Amino acid sequence: MKHILLSLLLILLLTSCSAPLEPAPQEEVISTLPVVENTTTVAATQPPAATEEVVLPTETEAAAQAAWLAYAGPDSNIWLMDVQSGTKEAVTLNGSAQQAVAVGETSVRYSDPKWSSDGRYLAFAMQRMTILSDRADFQDSVMVYKIETQEIRPVLENQLLAGFNWRPGTHEISFALSTDPNYFTGRGVVDAALAKGIQSINVESGEQQVIVAPQGYSLVLPRWSVDGRMVTFNEVYLMEGSGQFAYYDLEAQQYVSWGKPVGGYDLAPDGSLLAYDNLTYTPNGEERIFMANLQGGNEATFSPTPLLENAYAFGPHFSPDGVYLAYLTSTAFNEPALYQLVVQPVGGGEARTLLENENISSVVWSPDGEWLAAAAGHYDVSQIVLVNFADGTSQMIGEGWMPAWKPIQ
Repeated sequence: MKHILLSLLLILLLTSCSAPLEPAPQEEVISTLPVVENTTTVAATQPPAATEEVVLPTETEAAAQAAWLAYAGPDSNIWLMDVQSGTKEAVTLNGSAQQAVAVGETSVRYSDPKWSSDGRYLAFAMQRMTILSDRADFQDSVMVYKIETQEIRPVLENQLLAGFNWRPGTHEISFALSTDPNYFTGRGVVDAALAKGIQSINVESGEQQVIVAPQGYSLVLPRWSVDGRMVTFNEVYLMEGSGQFAYYDLEAQQYVSWGKPVGGYDLAPDGSLLAYDNLTYTPNGEERIFMANLQGGNEATFSPTPLLENAYAFGPHFSPDGVYLAYLTSTAFNEPALYQLVVQPVGGGEARTLLENENISSVVWSPDGEWLAAAAGHYDVSQIVLVNFADGTSQMIGEGWMPAWKPIQ
């Protein structure tokens, strides 16, 4: 469990937690809201076939498509949920609710669901841990679930991965491999010959290629602009914390590095602005949300000042239309801690608090911008919460975390 918690913390620090901005808290207490019961569980090693009760939306049902969520459940499996009806179905079935502890035991955990931009495929991570006599052996794979055929297959097997993402408008997954143990030769000194770039694999043809070659540093955690023109990533320059922010413009074939680390970040839908925090390692209470152009110029503090006492801000996420920014604030240095999900107009205006809880993570906007989904509560009792953007009302819809909305077509 320690390995998994540390891995999750490192991923959150390297990527960026989700986020909204800062308004007045709502009176509604999410713990009093009803939890939708699991109405459908299908058992098979193959993903479940659709039933009369659970029918995946067609391309003409845009509203219904926006209501489908993929998420990681407390049983370490990937689930699909129709948030309008509360119906759920399992995508995987061999996830391990308990971690292996005895020599020879193996446990499997699924996480990090991500939809292709056309909604035809769902990719997710699988981690297999086997207890050996002298250590625990970890192997990562990326699995793909095809909606039309409801088949699951691996596209990357038995790797040690450092992030993956779909390239918009394609059926290609970009990915990074973990840094070679011999990469660091000293404090802040690396062996550039061992640096690794960003690669991609076509899930239909299996063709692989390097899309960004390293320029002195290993590259991790690839993410894409909405139009698929630019891929952003982190340059690994220290053994801990976030790497330096950089991106590659595939159209211009230009590599740009800021030469400084950023924490969580998000690129505006039109590619003109980068929202980011300075939570590059463990929080110290001074973290805020900043805004700059893609080249790093015109930097300005975005999150309101002051925040709550002893609070910091992190995890920015643009709304689908780019008009609002959502991020989180936390008083993690207080007992009990208080997290707030807030939204704020990008062009200026008051921040508005949509949700409060002892812990909030994995914030994502619905494709139509009318809802936000988040994981609320500690990891072992995390609930998926839907928050209405317009009025701030919220509802718990089930246990889990890492929600991912199915795109509207």
